Amino acid sequence: MNAADSQVKPSVLIPFRPAAYHMKTLYLFTRSDIKTIVLPNVRPMAVARSSRLFSLQLCIAIALNRQTSPVQALKTLLWIWLLLLTFCVSNQASARSVIEDRINKSWRPIPSSRITIQQAGLLRWFLVFLSLSVSALHGNLTAAAIILAAEVAYNDLGLSDWWFTKSLVNAVGYMGFQYGAVTIISASDGSVETRIIKSISTFGLLILTTTQAQDFYDAEGDHAIGRRTAATLYPDTSRMLTAISIAAWAIILPIVWDTMYIASIIFTLLGTFVAARFPLFRGRKPDETTFLYYSVSFERLLR
Repeated sequence: MNAADSQVKPSVLIPFRPAAYHMKTLYLFTRSDIKTIVLPNVRPMAVARSSRLFSLQLCIAIALNRQTSPVQALKTLLWIWLLLLTFCVSNQASARSVIEDRINKSWRPIPSSRITIQQAGLLRWFLVFLSLSVSALHGNLTAAAIILAAEVAYNDLGLSDWWFTKSLVNAVGYMGFQYGAVTIISASDGSVETRIIKSISTFGLLILTTTQAQDFYDAEGDHAIGRRTAATLYPDTSRMLTAISIAAWAIILPIVWDTMYIASIIFTLLGTFVAARFPLFRGRKPDETTFLYYSVSFERLLR
């Protein structure tokens, strides 16, 4: 067998791997986003005690509709994960992304040779079709269109290369996830109530002003591909501004959501603790831990 055969054969055989192999591959595409889109719930909600995994969007949707059934909750969770998978495959299926992932996340499917770039590209467009079809069946095609448009803007039009447009597209995408989750969970016809608009708008502003929190632990890879995030352009200033933004939201959110007094104090203290970590604890691992605390702390207010 010559060298060329040894290089081609593994990629040819990938589609014929066991189903468990492919399921793990799909999971690895989304693994790093579980902390932001799908988070482990240490205290399952009464509306769906059988499940321990909920997304931030699902928490918001359930908070807005207390009559949610476990079936609706499961449908919402699967829809969120499908759209998340579509975005992640699109984001990772380019030579540029592989360069970054070899530095930041070498365990991802493409840099770890579980799947080729070409196969990931085909998977992406299949997932786009599947996402639109499933969304149409659930009556939230608009939400899917918003998310997929944000995906194209982020991955194909280069809006992720500058810190402000990156934050803006992230905010739009997150709001799309929220709108879609609310639509499914409430069996809505697409109309939105004032409180839902308030929820989505507030969260959109939160993401717009704090989403750079995820860029600090990815700074090395972003710098390698020339991505101009706040963390790479203004490493010290961006840490201080992120800390101030998170501390401010820790005060604002309990007021917006009219949270009970004791809960407001706890959340504000938690937010202040997370904010203080950004300038005080630096380095890839501390930054990743801080971002996890950030994700979990702001989810808490919605439960």
